[in-house]
Amino acid sequence: MQRVENEIERIKDQIAGEDTAELAKKRVHHTEALREEGRLQQSIADARKDLERVREDLAIAQRAIKGLAPARSRRSTLKVSITTDLEKIFASSIDELRDRLRGRVGEFANTAFKAMTTQKAYRGLEISANYGLSIIGGDGRKVPLRSAGAEQVVALSLIDGLNRTGRAVGPVIMDTPFGRLDLSLACLDGRLAVSNGYLYVRAWGGPRRESLTESLRSVLLASSSALSIDQIAGLVEARLRRPVQRNSVFSCLRAIEAYQDPATGKWLRPMSDDDQGDVALSA
Repeated sequence: MQRVENEIERIKDQIAGEDTAELAKKRVHHTEALREEGRLQQSIADARKDLERVREDLAIAQRAIKGLAPARSRRSTLKVSITTDLEKIFASSIDELRDRLRGRVGEFANTAFKAMTTQKAYRGLEISANYGLSIIGGDGRKVPLRSAGAEQVVALSLIDGLNRTGRAVGPVIMDTPFGRLDLSLACLDGRLAVSNGYLYVRAWGGPRRESLTESLRSVLLASSSALSIDQIAGLVEARLRRPVQRNSVFSCLRAIEAYQDPATGKWLRPMSDDDQGDVALSA
């Protein structure tokens, strides 16, 4: 007890010289600091609770994602499987259609071949799995060696067979000449004719069709008077049996150096050297 009283006296002696108002102010600040510390501690506790809640939500989302991944993988696998099956079905349908149409192509090609070939000993054509055509001889065997003309007839037969088997029949356009074909085939088409070994369209009147320039020159040389563009075009169309463009006629007149009368605008035959000399003398 005496020791406690001595301690109290000692403390009183220490604070005897201090300002009591300042001490009261410090005491108030101390109290406010303790209260602020309490509020901060509460805020920290609330933040920790929110963080824990977010972690729980994240864990739930992760578990949900893990659960969805197998399902998504199964859907992707199913899509790939369906696509692969559709591709196989499409490929097999193409093969089936090719096999089903092979017989029709072979029939049409065989008919065309018999109509075009001049070798009556041939029985016809036989089509292979790859749409290759073989000539069948009179003995029922495949002809091992074929002439260049026979090759072209076979190629034409295949083109005709494919053309007739398609959805719509269209014209056949070839980028190679028919030089290896027998010209007697022209007898099969009334629009064609043969003369001196040349195959030509019968409407042309001859194997060599006159050009526009040649026709112009002939028209001017046959005329004793000057002709207008319309007169020249009419005479040329009658010779060629086809319409001609006026600008083409004018270009050809320039090309053959025909003479145009500046007074009338009409045209005369190209002037020869003798004609030019006469014009110079008369001048």
